[in-house]
Amino acid sequence: ILRVLGRPAQRVAAVAKVEPPSAAQIGEDQYHVFISYSSRWRDWAKELVENLESHKLRVFIDQKDLRPGDQLANVLQAGLARSRGSIVLLTRAWLESAWCQEEATVLLKRSVEEKDFRLIPLLLEDLDLPPMWASRLFLDFRKHARPEGPELDKLLYTLLGGSAPEEGS
Repeated sequence: ILRVLGRPAQRVAAVAKVEPPSAAQIGEDQYHVFISYSSRWRDWAKELVENLESHKLRVFIDQKDLRPGDQLANVLQAGLARSRGSIVLLTRAWLESAWCQEEATVLLKRSVEEKDFRLIPLLLEDLDLPPMWASRLFLDFRKHARPEGPELDKLLYTLLGGSAPEEGS
């Protein structure tokens, strides 16, 4: 068209947005992922949940799934049992919380005993990780005030069962 108009041809780079694979079907009473976090990081966790749910993932997070009068331990235990995987927000507050460490015990056990249970640590702060966590591949969000960027893309593709495209592709 440009040649017909007497203009020099221009090269235009094609830009294609690569969409992650669609969320696998799960039962109505199941979750794709359980979020374990310290309440000090509630806002970060809630934004992460919004991102995950925008990709049709069912997410268990205490703030959304607990109702007044619920027995906390029972609801959390049921949420953990009905989740296919878990995301742990690794922070000082999470490592120092006795409650979070109870969740960690269950999550680590499931990740060892159930080959399909995916346990994904997200490192949010500079800290010395205990050996059980230091030996796991984590996604590094230390430079992100919010759950965003290439690490979020990697997380989404992991949860959706695909491989993220190479950065810059």
